Amino acid sequence: MAETPGNNHLNGSSTSLLEDEYRLDTDRLRAELEEARRTPLPWAQTHEARPDSTYEDDNAWVFTYIDMLTLILTLFVVMLAYAKTDAEEYRELSEAVSREMGRVVQPEAQPISEEQALAEQLSQTIVQQGLTDNVELLTHTGSIELRLKDSILFDTGRADLRPEGRHLLDSLVPLLRRDSHAIAVEGHTDNVPIATEMFPSNWELSAARATNVVRHLITQGVAAERLRAIGHADTRPLDDNGSAEGRAKNRRVSLVISMNPAAVANGR
Repeated sequence: MAETPGNNHLNGSSTSLLEDEYRLDTDRLRAELEEARRTPLPWAQTHEARPDSTYEDDNAWVFTYIDMLTLILTLFVVMLAYAKTDAEEYRELSEAVSREMGRVVQPEAQPISEEQALAEQLSQTIVQQGLTDNVELLTHTGSIELRLKDSILFDTGRADLRPEGRHLLDSLVPLLRRDSHAIAVEGHTDNVPIATEMFPSNWELSAARATNVVRHLITQGVAAERLRAIGHADTRPLDDNGSAEGRAKNRRVSLVISMNPAAVANGR
């Protein structure tokens, strides 16, 4: 069947419309693809870009904090290395560092010397026997001194031991007897002159008092070779002899325990 010119015209118009629609769809798809290419996927979005600054991690402050702690710890170590501390200061410092670091640092045990051990035992005996008012404990380099008031040991101007004085010495004897160090018993007086038939001066009085203390200690079991009696008269005052209180302080008997092992052998 032959086509008429009218039919040819209609067919041409339909083809042209289809081509136009196809071209529009292609352009629209291309535009959507271009837009999609410029738009990041939702799961790929992290932080909004900041043109005026660089991206910073939220946990970056931790590194600064750790650096600061390291510097502080280093400072403490250097200070500890140059510090001269005793056992008590070291213990306090260790406890402070332990609290900060969250762990316990045990200080090294400090060895106790023979002198410290004896002084501690004598101090406990003085307290337990209630002798603190009449006996004073002093530690010197290489020696321990027991300073006894003369008022409990002797009457004024006399060298015979009073009953209270013998009791005081007897309280100290157990420790003195157990120890093996040399003991110097030193007699001291004030500067008030004495001139009696028995004691022409304070030299004789101080020496007689020291000797009587030595004799009593020997009778109580302290080895005689460890003891010696010395009279100093008023040559070594502790206080001013111008007052009654000062003179009373100067009248005393001292038991000086020498921590030198050679003292007994050499008689010193």
